[in-house]
Amino acid sequence: MPRRPLLVDVAAEALKWSERSLAIWSDRLRHVTDDDLAGTVEAVPEVRMSHPARRFAAELLIENRRRLLDVCNDAG
Repeated sequence: MPRRPLLVDVAAEALKWSERSLAIWSDRLRHVTDDDLAGTVEAVPEVRMSHPARRFAAELLIENRRRLLDVCNDAG
């Protein structure tokens, strides 16, 4: 059974098709900071998300942002 493509692989393929999209998404990703992502997760009410879940979600968002920026840098 073939493996499903990763989000980053799909993004890399899509960005090959449009320089404009690459510029837009690169700019947007560069303007979002790690603190912005962590703050978004921290805004979720405590009754909805445990501390370990918050930490995991924030770290996941930060890592995905980093990986997507790597794709943008490689494509540009």
